[in-house]
Amino acid sequence: MYQGSRFTFLAVPQSLQIEQVLEDVAIETRVDCICLQNTQELLESILEYTTDLIILHTAIGIEIIHQTLKTLQRDEECKEIPLYILCSQGEEEALSLTFKEYPIISMVSYKNWQYQLISVIRFLKTKNQYEDDLHESLQESETQNQIDPLTGALNRYGAEHKFEALVADFESRHIPFSIIMFDLDFFKKINDQHGHDVGDEVLVSVSSLIQHDIRKDDALIRFGGEEFIIFLSKADKEVAKMKAEGFREAIQNKGHGMDKLKVTASFGVREYIDSESLDKLISKVDKLLYQAKEEGRNRVVF
Repeated sequence: MYQGSRFTFLAVPQSLQIEQVLEDVAIETRVDCICLQNTQELLESILEYTTDLIILHTAIGIEIIHQTLKTLQRDEECKEIPLYILCSQGEEEALSLTFKEYPIISMVSYKNWQYQLISVIRFLKTKNQYEDDLHESLQESETQNQIDPLTGALNRYGAEHKFEALVADFESRHIPFSIIMFDLDFFKKINDQHGHDVGDEVLVSVSSLIQHDIRKDDALIRFGGEEFIIFLSKADKEVAKMKAEGFREAIQNKGHGMDKLKVTASFGVREYIDSESLDKLISKVDKLLYQAKEEGRNRVVF
């Protein structure tokens, strides 16, 4: 079906006269026209081109058209390509019943058919552009819904999507992954002494530091307030513990925000175990984080 701004129709015209009309229509409507000798070439070309419309002539034979449409129906990517069929005058109604199970957008006789085709193409181009714009808008909206606006990290909704992807890799290819949860120590004191704007600067600074250090298949999630989660792909608990220690040291050694404040963080680390839910995994790693706090903060517990 439609992909992008180009529009292409494939046709089996059966005569040079019809082929010339099709080329003229393509020029007027600014689309791509590919004329073919037979339906076998048509089926092969559909695999090569993104096809927005198929034009067939009943002169090639009703049974051949029928078999061609059956072949298209067996392919999920081709079954909804609209069809434009040229026929002899008076055949329209009978052929419409014959091919009623197929996505025929128009069944026309020769009289003024090129003007009808121009209208059909313009309608499909408008429809396709609308669907393309809608798809792009939905993708952008979904992406925005997964991002924390302050830090640029994923939010809880984004965490669910990332977790599902990691679990799928674990189940299909046995790729381990781990979760790190960390919390900035005494963050309330920063907000109380310096104000929430400075607190936000610290959160942005820490988030930027972590995102710079993780790999493209990893993910940082702002879980709430000053609490964050890191998903580490292709990482067992030993790798995750080592990475958490690196994050802890990096946060401790950097001055954060405009005031270059020194902050520390406490970490809990756990490797994913088969069939655990996200809630269960978070609950367990949260207990490890709480243990790190209880043991004096600025440390990693796994």
